[in-house]
Amino acid sequence: MRIDEWVNETGLQPVAIPVLEVARAMGFVAAHLALFAQPLLAGWVSDSVFDKMSLWIQDPQQAEELLKDLEARIEEE
Repeated sequence: MRIDEWVNETGLQPVAIPVLEVARAMGFVAAHLALFAQPLLAGWVSDSVFDKMSLWIQDPQQAEELLKDLEARIEEE
């Protein structure tokens, strides 16, 4: 499952978009914060999602593409 599909299914778009906006500005720090939050969210989010998210946040181009996908899904609704 792609991360944008997962975010859409869980209804986390309102949270994910601001997080990605911040991540663009603070990529390295945001990736570490996401990994720091991993134990707190372990029941809701799998480890593989956090691993992918940290890689995407560190790569600004992938974070930008994910942000565009999420915004497009919101506009479709």
